[in-house]
Amino acid sequence: AYPDNMDENDPYQPPTSRTRSQGNAAPLYTLHGVVVATILGSLAAAVVIVCLNYLSLGSSSLAKKTALAGAAIYLLVIGLTSLLPESLVIGSIMIVVQAVLGYLLANQLQGGAIRYHVAQGGRVHSNFRAAGIGLLTGFVIMFAVVFVATLFQVGGAGGLQLPAQ
Repeated sequence: AYPDNMDENDPYQPPTSRTRSQGNAAPLYTLHGVVVATILGSLAAAVVIVCLNYLSLGSSSLAKKTALAGAAIYLLVIGLTSLLPESLVIGSIMIVVQAVLGYLLANQLQGGAIRYHVAQGGRVHSNFRAAGIGLLTGFVIMFAVVFVATLFQVGGAGGLQLPAQ
């Protein structure tokens, strides 16, 4: 079963084969990855990671439900945050609150599945990949905010004028 240059008793040799379930299982993002993504891209990034995990697990219906519920929760958090005074301390606290909330939600929804997947030798995505998802999500949110703000300025005192109908 082992090639001539490998010793079956050498613990530093990689395994020569995977079981069918391990080899075919899609990699998942870990709970640590959820926290990393949330810190870099807000609670919306945690929702994206959880949705990607559901898609990897083959549950597109749960991914859709999570996306809708996550969007509602994210908008609620943003609404509540806008009521708070602007300061560096409040902003930092909100990042921590969102990271904790993202972890708790991901753990509640997928913690058991992720732990089982890892215990069975399933692959996981790196935290660097999760960071990329977080940064990309943050960029998309910032683009959307600038886009919406620009739309609200159209027709205003300093914005473009819409043609009269």
